[in-house]
Amino acid sequence: ISERLTVEAHAEATAGVYNAGAGALARLGERGVANASLAVSAPGRTGVQAGVGYQYVTPRFSIDAQTLRAFGDYGDLGSREGVPVSRATDRVTVSFPFLRAQTLSFSYLGLKYPGIVPSRIGSIAYLVNLGGLTSITFSGFQDFRQHDARGFFVSLSVGLGGNTSVSANAGRQNGDSTYTLNATRPPDYGGGVGWNVQAGANAGLRYAQGQLQYLGRAGQVTLLAQSFDGRGNASVDVTGAFVLMDGRLMTARRVDDGFALVSTDTGRVPVLHQNRLIGETDRAGYLLVPDLNAYQSNRVAIDGTALPADARIADTTLDVVPQARSGVLAHFAVTRYSAASIALR
Repeated sequence: ISERLTVEAHAEATAGVYNAGAGALARLGERGVANASLAVSAPGRTGVQAGVGYQYVTPRFSIDAQTLRAFGDYGDLGSREGVPVSRATDRVTVSFPFLRAQTLSFSYLGLKYPGIVPSRIGSIAYLVNLGGLTSITFSGFQDFRQHDARGFFVSLSVGLGGNTSVSANAGRQNGDSTYTLNATRPPDYGGGVGWNVQAGANAGLRYAQGQLQYLGRAGQVTLLAQSFDGRGNASVDVTGAFVLMDGRLMTARRVDDGFALVSTDTGRVPVLHQNRLIGETDRAGYLLVPDLNAYQSNRVAIDGTALPADARIADTTLDVVPQARSGVLAHFAVTRYSAASIALR
């Protein structure tokens, strides 16, 4: 609505449960941001969920606090599948950056679910950036309701460049020791090969796994091999999607949110999403752009300098708003013209 006030709303429905809610975020000048929300459910599970929160960030410290309460028999879509709804959730985090490369944070989390002993967990974390892409974190937690539920951990993360990273974690939780070694290189967004290897132990049980991925325009193939306490298994996972739009059937990566089908009336035109080059249209002038944000404005553009010299186009940028797990057609109308030049002497 304005720079100081943002409002939001949601609605969801399934057999026996309807849920709708609204919320607002208000900027309190230089004193942070406050938020409030209210949701109601009916008819099978009739109740109310209310929440308030506050966030304040400065170069010297930050605080993030949120509390939620459910009244009556409040339910959502997850509750229809047997997932319990928290009756009370309290969360507070306070962080203190110092010496430019270190952060000390304290957190409290309180949870109360039906039929389960409530949890009140306090934690502390100390992060040190060692330069470049290397950092080390020391952390610990204690459940104040269950005094034997505690743990402490040390984590080292090193970025090797080229989208490759390695990490090592070690700690002790509830009387059991645990450690993990991990190296990973995810596939690039534009496509290619990625991999991950991991080994570790938890409470004396050793495990290891290796994963190889290939990401292309038509989907993703994942090969996975695992070993747990001496027993091994392997699997192959293939994900993708078929999209029928504008009279064309196309293969695509898995669609988890929204997507757009870009049409340019001519082939081999570079396409950008949020100013990032993601590919070019095929010979028929089409490219499917996955991973758009549903119900939000997504900027899709083409590189007009790649068009033929005799091509005309009215717009090179479009803002598209897809629905959830649905797509929109982003058509860039390209026309050709004929011209002649006459020289009189």
